[in-house]
Amino acid sequence: MMSKDQSSEDSKSIRGINIDDLRKPYELPHHWDLRREFIKIYLDKYEFDRLICLSNLFVNIECMGLSYPEEVEKTIKELGSKVRGLQDYKNGLRLEEPEEEPKPRKFPQNPNNHYNRRQRRY
Repeated sequence: MMSKDQSSEDSKSIRGINIDDLRKPYELPHHWDLRREFIKIYLDKYEFDRLICLSNLFVNIECMGLSYPEEVEKTIKELGSKVRGLQDYKNGLRLEEPEEEPKPRKFPQNPNNHYNRRQRRY
């Protein structure tokens, strides 16, 4: 059994906070996996607030395609190069084009709807 001082690679904590507790409720699983990996890599290299900020920038740039000043993007690209799975994620983003265009749906007409009644002239 592990003591409180020891931590496995999967249950690293930052100042007593479990890494998994940093996941946002709306964060997609594959985005969280990459951000979690980023946090693990740089856990001992940056202060807590800076690390969280960098991890959010990493996901915003690499996963969501947002743009930032050139210097910020360069830093994130360098840091992100060590994240395993990033290239696989990027390769998996390529969507296949549909073979056919979707056909327009036909909705049934309700004859009692006043928009569908013909105007009768007597």
